[in-house]
Amino acid sequence: MTRSAVRWALLLVLLAGVTGCASNTAYVIARRDIRFNLTATNKLTLATHPHPSQSTRALHQTLVTVLQENGLELVPPAAAEFTLTYWLDDSWKPGKKVIYRKGGWQSDSYPMSPATFYADPSGGIFDYSAEPVIPKVVDVPYHVQGIRLKVYPKSGTATGQFETAWEGYIEGGDRVSAKRGPVLLRTLLQYFGQDFIGRANLIREPDGSR
Repeated sequence: MTRSAVRWALLLVLLAGVTGCASNTAYVIARRDIRFNLTATNKLTLATHPHPSQSTRALHQTLVTVLQENGLELVPPAAAEFTLTYWLDDSWKPGKKVIYRKGGWQSDSYPMSPATFYADPSGGIFDYSAEPVIPKVVDVPYHVQGIRLKVYPKSGTATGQFETAWEGYIEGGDRVSAKRGPVLLRTLLQYFGQDFIGRANLIREPDGSR
């Protein structure tokens, strides 16, 4: 196999690993407190955000729709058993960067580095150079945005209100878009009141189809 063919094979493998899984699955973390028997029959109220951003308002509207799709009952705060909080969670994760010192793969995302290839979820457009190269793999962080939900009991005591009955998080890539938000929430809420850690198949439609 020629050097050129090896480089193309490396690119295809890396991109398949980054984009292939992300298109059909998402990383989910769900934890429950066994002291609370949280099910879809419990009455929930949504926490209010004093100064919600546009993205938070959009998440609120999407969450209300998806909760109703899943048969979860939303009620006024006075009638609720639990309070559900929600927000977009921004974080950084470790990734890999392949550097070619003399020519090679060139990323338009990093014009100041004329010979780099990034293997991260954001992808990129790459130009090929026939010059001989010396590859080097280094660690590089990349931005990740997800949706985080937490459920607190309405116990009526100061300590009880800070106990978490259930919390869930689903990773959404570099940004949770308006189109992807419902899919991510449907996927996360299938683990409502349960424990789960791992990659979950995305639920794209309200009827549970993937």
